[in-house]
Amino acid sequence: MRPLKPLLASILAPAALGLLLAEPAPDPSAVAPLLNQAEALAAQGNHGAAAEALQNALKASPGVESIRFRLASQMVFQRRYDEAAALYQSLAASSNPALAAMAKNSLDALADEKLREAAQKER
Repeated sequence: MRPLKPLLASILAPAALGLLLAEPAPDPSAVAPLLNQAEALAAQGNHGAAAEALQNALKASPGVESIRFRLASQMVFQRRYDEAAALYQSLAASSNPALAAMAKNSLDALADEKLREAAQKER
């Protein structure tokens, strides 16, 4: 299996540019601890637990698209490509043009990765 670094870099690089800042902030008292927990878990490489924390954050603030984007990114780390693609697909229709573009780019990167993995399996 190919390392995920190029795929993840193409998906996560725009997020590092702060393109999600146009979105209304979630209720910090309900979500901030979960987002902090998810970030810490992801930094430790525990992407499954990070995804779980993000799912809990979504329950507390279901309309916050940036949380869905972060959740999709954690799913990529776990190679849960179909679930990540479903989230990115829903975000591609976002009214936030930066987020919609990031989601579309992420979908393209996932499609490329799936093709590469399929080609490797055939060898």
